[in-house]
Formats: sequence, C-alpha cells, structure tokens
Amino acid sequence: CFKELSITRVIGTTTTVGAVTGDVITLSLGATPGTYTFDCKITGFNSATPSGVGYTIVGSVRTTGAAATLLSNQAVDSFEEASTVACTGTLAVSGNSAIFRVLGAAGLTINWKAVAEYVFVS
Repeated sequence: CFKELSITRVIGTTTTVGAVTGDVITLSLGATPGTYTFDCKITGFNSATPSGVGYTIVGSVRTTGAAATLLSNQAVDSFEEASTVACTGTLAVSGNSAIFRVLGAAGLTINWKAVAEYVFVS
C-alpha cells in the first residue's frame, strides 16, 4: 500500500558575534513517538570582510514523545572561506527538540539563515 509522502519545511535565522553558538532552527518534536529525517541547508554571511559559509546537513532524530535521541552518522558538507573555517554547523538534540546549531568565528558577526525539510513516521 502506497502512502503519500508528506514533507514539512521549517525556516530560521540567528546572528553570531564572535566564536559563539547560535540555534538557527529549534523544532519541538511533540508527543507522538517516531523518527524524523532532516535535510537542512544553512548559509552564513559576514558583510564586513565580506565572507560566507554554508552547510548541508542530513540526519535523523528519534523521539519517545518526551525525549529526543540523535541517530548516529549525520552527514555534514561544509563550504567555508578562510575567515570562516572555524565555523561549524550541526544537528543536535536537547530535551524533546531537534536543533540546527552553528558556531561563529572570532572577530566576525555572521548572519545565518537555514531551511530544513523533514519526513516523520510514527
């Protein structure tokens, strides 16, 4: 039996000033146990230098409906200039939320934007 695939999209932004973390997207996973698979694109721009940075992240998170677990082996592709090589983009969990998190670079103010699509099954 074929079921139509439902893909949901979420968008977020943040700014980092220096080598600090910022959560670009935080998604509450809700009370229904199941698994989410994400495909996320993150881009960052520092206008002063100017310099850019980008990531694609593919990963999965399982929830019990009360607590999230990050499944191993997320795939991260990095696209960085020399001034942004210290930056990172990751998929993390906290409580019952999935979080797309970035790390800025010392001396730079970086504006970040992300879009993530996901599929959920319970």
